[in-house]
Amino acid sequence: MIVASGQAPSQDRRILGRYLDSLLTERRLAENSVAGYGRDLKRLSEDLGAQGKELATADRQDLSAHLRTLTRQGLSPRSIHRALSSFRGFYRHLVEIGERSDNPAENLLRPKIGRPLPKVLSEAQVQALLEAPDPSTPLGLRDRAMIELLYATGL
Repeated sequence: MIVASGQAPSQDRRILGRYLDSLLTERRLAENSVAGYGRDLKRLSEDLGAQGKELATADRQDLSAHLRTLTRQGLSPRSIHRALSSFRGFYRHLVEIGERSDNPAENLLRPKIGRPLPKVLSEAQVQALLEAPDPSTPLGLRDRAMIELLYATGL
């Protein structure tokens, strides 16, 4: 059995260990994925434990407060997004096994994850690309026209 160690209350460690084991055995997730979920949930458990609360009884406000804490600690939106996915899966599991009647993470909003800016070619790379086709042949002329069209339209 995988057990999340640290400051998490013992009840949390037991229920978390069973959940992580089920991810490995029943859902057959990769060990690295399960370890990431475990870290997210252990961090939540420790945060709740400091307030005298347990994972199994946390409510929506507890989870929202924890997500705000993660934001203040400087975690990236992508990391917070993954943590929220961990919470949703964990509480969905608790509902499935009858430990809870609701999933407090279900309707929490995910942070927006910005898309990275596209990579751009240098002027030298563009020039080399434009000069690559041989304009003295029909295929080379066609290729050059297509490359210039792609470049001119920003594709």
